[in-house]
Amino acid sequence: LAGVLAAALRPGEHALLTRAAAGEPRTVIAAWLGITPAAAAKRLERLRHRLATVAQAHAAAAPAADRVAIHRFLVRAGVPGVDPTLSPR
Repeated sequence: LAGVLAAALRPGEHALLTRAAAGEPRTVIAAWLGITPAAAAKRLERLRHRLATVAQAHAAAAPAADRVAIHRFLVRAGVPGVDPTLSPR
């Protein structure tokens, strides 16, 4: 899954995710990108959504045991659109 997500990143997105994951303030991220804090927040939101879609597509095509493990990971990570009450089959 990590390799699939890494392959889905565009130039600069890994650094953006790393900064956000490290808790860097949106104002600092925005200044680094040369955009407003609201635009930086929206960019991160869109990136997270895109990566969640990639992860779910990968899980759907994976063997059953892998689907269960990926589903559990996505639930723990709080990925939007992943129903924690459903067990993938």
